[in-house]
Amino acid sequence: WQASLDGYQDGAVTVAPAEALKTLLSGETKLSRKDRLLAEAFLKLVEMAPDDAEPLFAKIVEEFPDEKEAWYGLGEARFHRTANPAKRGAALGPFEKARALDPSFSLAFYHIVDLYIDDKRYDEGIERVLDFIEQDPDNLSWYQDWARLAVAKGDDEQIDAVLDESLRRIDSRAEQRQFLLGTFKIRDFRDDKRKQKLLLRAQEIETDALEEQVLVGLGGLAVRRGDYDEAEDHYLQALKLAPHDGDALKGLFWLYDVSRDYEQAVRQARALTHGDPDFAPYGGYWAAAAIKKGDEKEIGAATSRLEQMAGDGAVLDPSMMAVGKRAVDAYFRVGDFVRAEQILQQGLSIEDPVLQGGVFNSMGWATLNLARPEEAATWFERALEAGIEPEDPIVGLIQANFARGTPADAAQHAQRLVEMHGGMSWSRARLIEVHLRAGDEANAAK
Repeated sequence: WQASLDGYQDGAVTVAPAEALKTLLSGETKLSRKDRLLAEAFLKLVEMAPDDAEPLFAKIVEEFPDEKEAWYGLGEARFHRTANPAKRGAALGPFEKARALDPSFSLAFYHIVDLYIDDKRYDEGIERVLDFIEQDPDNLSWYQDWARLAVAKGDDEQIDAVLDESLRRIDSRAEQRQFLLGTFKIRDFRDDKRKQKLLLRAQEIETDALEEQVLVGLGGLAVRRGDYDEAEDHYLQALKLAPHDGDALKGLFWLYDVSRDYEQAVRQARALTHGDPDFAPYGGYWAAAAIKKGDEKEIGAATSRLEQMAGDGAVLDPSMMAVGKRAVDAYFRVGDFVRAEQILQQGLSIEDPVLQGGVFNSMGWATLNLARPEEAATWFERALEAGIEPEDPIVGLIQANFARGTPADAAQHAQRLVEMHGGMSWSRARLIEVHLRAGDEANAAK
């Protein structure tokens, strides 16, 4: 589960964790009943199917009430069943139970912090975290939770105080840098000047650990302020330290995208591919850059390299999913939905439900843009059945039903968004838009 979380947070394709659990469940290893139930339940979480995971965890805690991981899993399942913060409270009890069984189990506290933030109970959350730090001062997670709450509260003086005090208490220089990088990545931390200062502070710590991540962060800030030369320098330095670093690669080609320097994008991607021909993502970036540039010769060379990497007709084999997805995304951006569909067709045999759902969803958008709305609607429904995040396929169903002349069905799908998100304003705005587009002014006004 932790490996799966790390992958999703890094934007990676997380096939390995699910495959490991499937191998465990189907192999010769003898598992206790409890371990088998836990493996089955966590497999559902890894596959992002919290609705299926919740009853499995509920069954485990009923049979094994002292199993902290089961209570934690039940909390995760309830937390991820909804995107509506107002409905996440049902996760609090299981997380608290897991923490009560093992006070050092900081993973269970992560979403408790989210719930404190959702309810704006910042001071109460900080008070609890400080208690945990006193009990377990060597656990870096508590310091990260302290920073998350301070950032969410928005008190600059308190943020500085938290950083200073945390660094004073953390002995390891590598962990000091890890803490500062974790704070930099906090979702609600949006002050670029303060983030720049934080990264420079991390860079001053005398350690080689995570140097590439500091450089990637500095590169991203440089892109946002329009200093493209500095950004490129940071990203290339990061890749020199860690040639396969996914964040450095994404950042470098994001820079070229923002600056529209597709010539340099092609040049760098080609050089990276030739320098390390067995690392598939380089070929993916080369193809994407060539498509954006519109260079037929480079497109042909990059595509040939992709197909050579993937093997005959296997560009979307799970191990090559990142390569295929990058190429599909590139074809989508330039409007070549025919070629995108051809690549996607190769991925329809993937067994992993999360990856398969992504292929179904992309097939829906490809066929919708190729004026085949009936087929598109089927693909979007299959994506939903596979258990992927529902927003994008539902929006696709709205568009497909308008395209095939069934606006009432489009309105029903828009209503699903409203119910899913507890009536949040953006979902209601989408429903209003659908009613107006269908000529139903009465329901729009309602």
